[in-house]
Amino acid sequence: MKTTFYALLLLVLAQSASAQVTFRLLDTPRTGEPHDFSLSRDGESMGCLLNGSVYWWTEMEGFRFIDAGTTHPGGVGLSASGNALVANRRKDGQTVTTIWYLDGSSIDLDPILQACGSDPVETRGLGLSDDGTVAVICDSDCQTEQGFLWSTRSGTRPLAGVAPGSRAVTCSDDGTTAVGFSEDVQTGLHQPVLWRDGGTAEHFLGADSRGEALDVSANGQVVVGQARLTTLNPQGFYWRDGSATVLGSLSGRAAETSRACAVSDDGKVVGWSGDALWDNQEAFIWTENHGMRALAEVLADNDVNLPAGMTLTGALDISGDGRVLVGVGRDRNWNLRYWRLEMGPYATLQAGSSGPSPEEKGLNPDPLDIQHGQLLPGFPFGKRRIQQ
Repeated sequence: MKTTFYALLLLVLAQSASAQVTFRLLDTPRTGEPHDFSLSRDGESMGCLLNGSVYWWTEMEGFRFIDAGTTHPGGVGLSASGNALVANRRKDGQTVTTIWYLDGSSIDLDPILQACGSDPVETRGLGLSDDGTVAVICDSDCQTEQGFLWSTRSGTRPLAGVAPGSRAVTCSDDGTTAVGFSEDVQTGLHQPVLWRDGGTAEHFLGADSRGEALDVSANGQVVVGQARLTTLNPQGFYWRDGSATVLGSLSGRAAETSRACAVSDDGKVVGWSGDALWDNQEAFIWTENHGMRALAEVLADNDVNLPAGMTLTGALDISGDGRVLVGVGRDRNWNLRYWRLEMGPYATLQAGSSGPSPEEKGLNPDPLDIQHGQLLPGFPFGKRRIQQ
């Protein structure tokens, strides 16, 4: 009897796996650049940047317009609790960082740098702590840019130990750990860094590392991003306990680039992999147990069919609980589309077939040389969008 019961239980779980993954295209009020999404811990709320305009999304209300925003490149950040949203808006002819709260209040964080003549200072808000009391912001003028941390307790203070041109892009839930990059004064190249408790920047991947940290876990222990470590081109990385893992690429070619955009509390990493110069990118999800998998293949394994001709080009964010993903893609007519994916506890993530070869995927089969690799631009999205 017990054997029959467990057999039936396994059958039910197997049959329910397909129902554990849902995919839908978002009917957004706007599309275009700049765009960005940021999810709450439970994935039930999203901060949205759509063609520069700021929206707050919930399942019940849909897209609620917040502000006309600005076309200046920037991003949007939603607190993990879902109670606060940070983005940019125009004020007196300048771009300023604004934090909106669920209670209807808002705070403008005016620029810290001084204007260069008639050129205004631009301020960008990129990330928030869990309760919305700490924000990561960046000022830029006609000569440089600089990262700052703002809090309700201590106001705005510059990030220590980095040269002008450096910035943080997001912070841990308690606001004590921020991640981003510093800029080498002589070469202008970026180096991944983190700041702990307002201290000096740490080059946690080594003094000679090149790349950017793009997200940090809720507890501040895991950092993901993109760096040139052991491969010809920059690829996504996962760093924890002083050790870095290079995520590689979906094609398996070292010459292909990838970018880890966001990490959940349980260590799931999402981003994109491909060749930006040849406009071949695919959204991926990575776990320590199963490695990197194309999201389209994960959907197929869970019996979810994408609309005909739809390509998932990048995952922008993953909720803290690892259940909800949001990203960007293109339809069969190459129109920009945004999507939302929800995974239940029995969703299948393990590796299946090896999938098509790089040639079958339409990727350029010739390896990239060093000069080609240095020309690769950053893909125009990430958890906290960074303009290269």
